[in-house]
Amino acid sequence: MHNVRLLKTISQYTVILLIFLIVAKVWAVEEPAVEEEVNELGEGRKWIPEESFPSVDPDSVEGYVFFWDRDFNISLPHSNLLLSRKRGLEYTLHDSDFYLRVGGRIYLDFVQYFEDRNDLGENGPGIRNFTVEMNGRFTRQWLYRLSWGGFTSGGEFDGTGIFLDDVYVSYTGFEKIAIVFGQHNEPFSLEEMSSSLVTTFMERGLPNALVPGSNVGASFSTYRSWWGLTAGLFLEDFATSKDLGDQGQGFTGRIHFNPGHSEDKTYHVGTSFSARDISSTDSFFFRRRPE
Repeated sequence: MHNVRLLKTISQYTVILLIFLIVAKVWAVEEPAVEEEVNELGEGRKWIPEESFPSVDPDSVEGYVFFWDRDFNISLPHSNLLLSRKRGLEYTLHDSDFYLRVGGRIYLDFVQYFEDRNDLGENGPGIRNFTVEMNGRFTRQWLYRLSWGGFTSGGEFDGTGIFLDDVYVSYTGFEKIAIVFGQHNEPFSLEEMSSSLVTTFMERGLPNALVPGSNVGASFSTYRSWWGLTAGLFLEDFATSKDLGDQGQGFTGRIHFNPGHSEDKTYHVGTSFSARDISSTDSFFFRRRPE
C-alpha cells in the first residue's frame, strides 16, 4: 500500500513538472530579434505580427474559399499561432518539432422522460459533456497529452466535479513501438479506446461498465500491417471526487488482428485481458447509467 501511495505521489509531481515544461517552453522562445531583424523591421521595432487566413483544406483553390472555410493565423518571429476548426488553438515554434494544441468538446442534449420511475434528471436541454484538452510534442520522439472532464453536473455547467482524465507522455523513438507513462486508458475494449466523437450511439454500451478505464501506469504498444499488441501495468487513477475506493493495481493487455485488410474494407478482431489485485478493497461493484 505504501508503494502504491509513493508511486501515485511521484505521478502527481510528474503532472506538475509536465505542465511546467510546457509553459517554460512556450514563454522562453520569444527572444529579442537579432540586429539584422531589427534593421529590417525598422528602428525601435522588435517584431510585427503577420496575420493570414489560410484555407481549412490545403488542397482547395485559394480564390474559391469562403471566409468560414478559413483558419486564422498569426506569425511571430520565432513562433506561430493558429486558430483552426480542425486543430483548435495551435502554438508552434519555427525550426522546432514542438507544438501545443488546446481544444475540447461540448455535447448538448435534449431529453424528455415519460412515466418516470427513477429520478434521471430534469426534462429539457442540458450539457452532457464538457472536456478541455491539451496535446502536442516536445521533440519528434516525445509527445504529451492532458485532458480535464467533470465540468458539468445534471446537465449544467458547475465545475464541482472536475477531474484529470488523461495526463501522460509517450516515447515513439523505436520503430512501430510507443511507450506511454502516466494516466491513460488501459487497453481494454475497442469502444473504450475509441474517441467519444466516433462512437456509434450517444454513449458507450452497458458492457463498458466492466472496463478499467483511465489509470496511472506504464504501457507499450506495437503494430504491424495486420496485427497490433498493447500491454501495461496500472495502478489507480489520480484521486478525484469520482473515485469510490481503492482500485488496486493490475495488468491489462489487448491484441487485435486485421485479416483481409484492403483500401475499402477493414475486418477487426481483437481480445483483451485484465487482472487486478483488489484484496485491500472493502467492497467492489459495477455501475452504468442509462445510455
